[in-house]
Amino acid sequence: MKEKGLSAATIKKAHSIVLTAFNQAVKWKMIPQNPAQHVDLPRIERNKIRVLTSEEAKRFLEAAASNRWFALFTLMLTTGMRPGEALGLKWSVISFTCSVPL
Repeated sequence: MKEKGLSAATIKKAHSIVLTAFNQAVKWKMIPQNPAQHVDLPRIERNKIRVLTSEEAKRFLEAAASNRWFALFTLMLTTGMRPGEALGLKWSVISFTCSVPL
């Protein structure tokens, strides 16, 4: 599967499904043991996250100043929110009172 270009995470998901199916086959006495138990799975490689420096963030915001998403970019850079978190915000869940002592 790796040779076909599938990621380690995809391979592990597929293995989990096959493992479960073979476990059921063992339980039903269709096969004596689960051959998927002895498979060596690839390691999931984590990409190292590169964080913008203060200077890079400042340059980015200067370049994006006229962009319609400028407020969103500013929010994400100043809070550390990920895109899904920032885009999922709704006015009804925002608290405008500060819970941290200043």
